[in-house]
Amino acid sequence: MRKDIRARRGIPDSMPLLSAGRHVSPADGACVMELVSVLAGLRWTDRPRCTHPALAELARVINDRLPDGEQARLAPYAPQLVGLRPKDLRVTPSLVQLCIDAREPAPASGAPRRRARRAARRLQAACGGRHRWWLTVTEPFYRTGSRQAIDDAVLEVARGPHPARELVALFERAVTLCTYLRDSSAAPRQPAPSPQPG
Repeated sequence: MRKDIRARRGIPDSMPLLSAGRHVSPADGACVMELVSVLAGLRWTDRPRCTHPALAELARVINDRLPDGEQARLAPYAPQLVGLRPKDLRVTPSLVQLCIDAREPAPASGAPRRRARRAARRLQAACGGRHRWWLTVTEPFYRTGSRQAIDDAVLEVARGPHPARELVALFERAVTLCTYLRDSSAAPRQPAPSPQPG
């Protein structure tokens, strides 16, 4: 079975075969984030620090929600995830909003809608440069409802008629978004104008 998947996908024997869940070692297979840890030269883990935690969570959830044998479609994105950890405050709320927008139909009420509104408020505050105490304190991914919002949204996309295609497309948009935010925040910024004497 594994050899058939390798042959169909053109995956070399030296590369771990992507599959759902955590794995003990590369010989047992890998999820996309475990593959990233190998490519980055880090210890074997599905939570390498070289990738933004919100993007890594999205990668793990999509990896596990893809139909069996379709995880290999994420392998081409693994090299792009190495070092993709923008410090821009917009990353987490933007990814949450991207995932929620991918849901069909959009959540009308309840916890998913509250998480969507919270993400929109954080995104607006980050884009407006208003670094309020609540934004900077709650930005760390695991201290917010962002993880659950991403998980809920991916689950809904996975229930759609074309889960593999839609999940991979969502992941591609997420990688593109994070790359843009990393590159735009690394660009030199204009110095703030000095206040004029009144």
